Amino acid sequence: MVARGYRDYYEVTILGYPREIDPKSPAAATAVEAFCELAERLGPKRVIWRYDPIVFTGITPPAFHQENFGRLAESLRGHTCRVVVSIVDMYRKIEKRMKKLEATAAAVRPCTADDLAALMRRLAELAGENGMEIVSCAEDVDLQPFGVLSGKCVDDRVIAEAFGIDVPRTKDPSQRKACGCVVSRDIGIYESCLFGCNYCYATKSFHQAKANFDSHDPKSPSLLGWHEARG
Repeated sequence: MVARGYRDYYEVTILGYPREIDPKSPAAATAVEAFCELAERLGPKRVIWRYDPIVFTGITPPAFHQENFGRLAESLRGHTCRVVVSIVDMYRKIEKRMKKLEATAAAVRPCTADDLAALMRRLAELAGENGMEIVSCAEDVDLQPFGVLSGKCVDDRVIAEAFGIDVPRTKDPSQRKACGCVVSRDIGIYESCLFGCNYCYATKSFHQAKANFDSHDPKSPSLLGWHEARG
């Protein structure tokens, strides 16, 4: 990437959720191994752990997240300087999928304000114990009183620290209000992931995602179809 003139850093989601919620993602141990290998190549400032979205269900209550986060943080110690958290946003497409789990142990169980505060304080402690800064992503709830600072995915500070360059700090006006990302261009696409996570906001139809995935040409300059860059 560097030889081609690109500077890059990565945000990698590792949640380790039960298969009822997250049916096809790599096992946590496999994901941790890949994360650490990438960090060894690029350095811990260029690989960021995402523990989000945090989903509260009968099998993932606050106690689950405390234990699960702590175990993952310990396994990633020294391989990242930052962890990003957020609470799941129940968009209509997510509610529809989660509703199918109502009669199971994985049914949604709202978290009380007191339980959320206690959990976030503990996650902040665990992050610190493992040498990580903890920040939130596009979170409407103010988590700063619990030690979780407001963060952003496209982060001018991360870019400056990783590459020694300054970029404009203007918030991207095309993003939602709670998003703090600086101005950028998104080259991703919805309806393209095959993991089938029940909490996924980027996929409405897993059938359409499969069709889009199958139509991808690795030789194309674009993710789907063939679209040449315009000057």
